[in-house]
Amino acid sequence: MEQKPHLLYREIGPDDFSGNELSLPAAFYMAVTAGTAIVQINFKHFFLEYQSEIHQFNPCTIVVHQMSDDFQGRLFIYDKALLGPLLNSLGYFWYDFFDSNSFYQHTPDARSQRTWREFNQWLDMAQFLFAPGCKLKFPQLQRESFLSGYWMWATSTVQEEMSQKNGFSPMLRIYRNFLKLVQQDAPTHHNVGYYAQILCISPRYLGRIVSEFSEGKSPKQIIDAALLDRVKELLRQPSLSIDQIADKLNFPDQSYLSRFFRRLTGLYPSAYRASLS
Repeated sequence: MEQKPHLLYREIGPDDFSGNELSLPAAFYMAVTAGTAIVQINFKHFFLEYQSEIHQFNPCTIVVHQMSDDFQGRLFIYDKALLGPLLNSLGYFWYDFFDSNSFYQHTPDARSQRTWREFNQWLDMAQFLFAPGCKLKFPQLQRESFLSGYWMWATSTVQEEMSQKNGFSPMLRIYRNFLKLVQQDAPTHHNVGYYAQILCISPRYLGRIVSEFSEGKSPKQIIDAALLDRVKELLRQPSLSIDQIADKLNFPDQSYLSRFFRRLTGLYPSAYRASLS
């Protein structure tokens, strides 16, 4: 049976991070309501404190480097497929803007405090509709309506800043779309040709664009870096064998994964895992 796109509300604290990690299987938007934390998402580090907002459009693992005992957050988690009607209506520019600006810290000024209160009203609505145990009469419509309403509100709060950033060249847009695809698909698609095909360009042209905007790196180097980051995340989970990790990340076998990991780090996966303990 095909799984329906979902939207869930939840609250989190230190106890929700198993082994200092929290895996979120879908897109999310979170507000910090108490405490502090230093976290890593993909390649970026964030300092979270009261009135921080952070979001991601793709599944990710939040790795905690430091967290206070009183840390608390509110978030809604949703299937990105629910954004389809909004993308069709408004286009992709708002998505590009928020994808590039995934973190915001509210300031004491009146405008920022007003948007903080309004944002929490959206979270209250998400809690009312989508907390565990809530029953929806028209689930698909209510999820799509909530997300469309939320993102249109969020877009209106930063319209001035968005208009100033509306200057991406076609090549820069391709590069940014390539990076988004890599973050989403690198765990299962390791070849440059896959990304070039989706972007409707040749691998050679993709290489030229990536080199221009990444200080000379190749598409393969960026794919491998994202894949390596994912391998390291899974190696932090002792319940997974090296063979299981190889299968999960679409390597032909365990030895192929080992050669890949040693080429980039100088260590075999087992040695890296042992260094974590």
